[in-house]
Amino acid sequence: MTDDTFRAAIDHHVLANKLRADGKLEDAAMHERRAIAIRRGNGDVAGLAHALRHLADILIEANRPDEAKPYLHEALDLYEALADAPSLDVANAMRSEAMRLWVIGDDEAALEVWRMVRDRYAALDEVFRVMTGGGINAGVEEADRWIARLENMQR
Repeated sequence: MTDDTFRAAIDHHVLANKLRADGKLEDAAMHERRAIAIRRGNGDVAGLAHALRHLADILIEANRPDEAKPYLHEALDLYEALADAPSLDVANAMRSEAMRLWVIGDDEAALEVWRMVRDRYAALDEVFRVMTGGGINAGVEEADRWIARLENMQR
């Protein structure tokens, strides 16, 4: 992978994040797809999985969970195949799957995945401490909120 190729993929990803934050989901998806195309061609498996998960998140946010599914499942498969897959990235991809399941109305499956996500985030306390500069594990807090919400819906 050349520096220019790497930079181009990063540039598309950064622009996609900005567009997503601005609510321009179609444009964001277009740029994330460009990042994916570049990463497919350069052998950066971890970067490809990361970009696939971000595209899935954009599609889920755009209420297109069926379109997000193959991208998200490919990301999860790539992470599973990577011996050194970043634990936070894997947890985030699983979080995305929990959100996708919730959006399609499969609350029982979403609850099951959220419980797994919570365990993964809990194992990353040190990472969250560094990220937040304190003792807050935002991943566990979010997972706990979703678990409580979904458990209450089942009663």
